[in-house]
Amino acid sequence: MGELSQQQRTVFELINPKKLPGGKKAKKGYQNSGVLKLNSMSVTEHPSFVGLLSAGLELNFAIAVDFTSSNGLPHLPNSLHYMNPHAPNEYIRAMQAVGGVLEDYDSDKQFPALGYGALVHGTPSHCFSLAGALDQSCHGIAGIVQAYQGTIANPAVKLHGPTYFAPVIRHVAGLAREKHFHRQGKEYFVLMILVRDCIACAPHGTLACIELGHVIPLNRRIVSQKSSVAMAVAVLWPSFPISDVSIQREN
Repeated sequence: MGELSQQQRTVFELINPKKLPGGKKAKKGYQNSGVLKLNSMSVTEHPSFVGLLSAGLELNFAIAVDFTSSNGLPHLPNSLHYMNPHAPNEYIRAMQAVGGVLEDYDSDKQFPALGYGALVHGTPSHCFSLAGALDQSCHGIAGIVQAYQGTIANPAVKLHGPTYFAPVIRHVAGLAREKHFHRQGKEYFVLMILVRDCIACAPHGTLACIELGHVIPLNRRIVSQKSSVAMAVAVLWPSFPISDVSIQREN
């Protein structure tokens, strides 16, 4: 990266074909529409995902589940939290679809599993652990599913609201920050937030993501795979630049 030598300095003429002889807008004596001077250049290497893993990057996965009342009472068949003995509900399918892929890239397979929007022992909570305490994790995706099923069956946890997951993001951002210092930036955090409806219907959580952008960069995209359950996938990596967040719906 830097200045080019005199021999390397290149000037490119900007030619409009329509103004050349025989063109629709031909002009007598036309030479060019200007010149582009290349004074310096830089080459930036973007390593592949496999290359980053080979260099010692550690992948971490965390998940947050929507426990707001808009999901419907868990004991009713039309509830998104209903435990059908013959088929997994949409939340479990989402956990398995994304977590099943990321699980193989996490060496210890210890995943924080969180919930938000519930009444826990009668108190509104927007960040509680499905495993018990906030410092406890689940082992593997099977452990997350088991903890989620246990939380739904726990009479002390009741669906409530609103859809507010800023505390979840702050908690996981804190975990990412802590590991960043201990591992000298070689940590890559993926937080998957499962939401009852489209992320646009959760303005508090969206604003929280924006506000936290200057603390822990958020990137990647939000993908709504189902009409009823959306997945917000945020990548938290303190040394990573902030990139755009887009919304995409897959049929």
